Amino acid sequence: MTTRTDFYLGAQWIGSLQFACHPDNLLKHPYGRAALTARLPSTYVSAVKDLLLMWAVEGLGAAHDPRNGWPWDWETSHCNDWIITYDHGVRMTAGGGDRWHQLDPDNPRPPLRCGPPDFARWLRDPSGPPAVRLPPQRTPGVPRDRSRAPVETPLTKSPGQGSVPPHSRRNPCRTGRNGSCGPCSPSCCRDHGPR
Repeated sequence: MTTRTDFYLGAQWIGSLQFACHPDNLLKHPYGRAALTARLPSTYVSAVKDLLLMWAVEGLGAAHDPRNGWPWDWETSHCNDWIITYDHGVRMTAGGGDRWHQLDPDNPRPPLRCGPPDFARWLRDPSGPPAVRLPPQRTPGVPRDRSRAPVETPLTKSPGQGSVPPHSRRNPCRTGRNGSCGPCSPSCCRDHGPR
């Protein structure tokens, strides 16, 4: 099973890892530990950049730098396994998580339970309430879908919840094996019809 972790500085996406990048594994890597125990934003950003470089060099998995564009077929991190940000300390949640968990730099343990409180609801709409707010991402040069307004607020500020539709030009509905559909919503063909 592939693990995906997205890194943010506040609401700005600064990179992603793919394969074996569960926080427990990140803590075993020197740059991963440096990122998760950072006490300053500059230390966090530097550690994430080093981690992205070394993840690929050491053959641990794929690393995605922002200069190469948003790597996923979906527009938010809600469909990914882990979301880590620095906002007055390192915070993390799981995709579909409803709250941020602050890591203790002296004892950085990932929370045991931080995923979606209602898994069935999350499968229908990964970014729907009560998931934490995340800004939609897009690859540079790809026009933004004007049919919906983007969520432009910082991650930990606004109490309201945003919702990003499961389909767009970048995330078309497609039927996969066993009738499952799309990258993050098995019921979307039933709800929205295949394209």
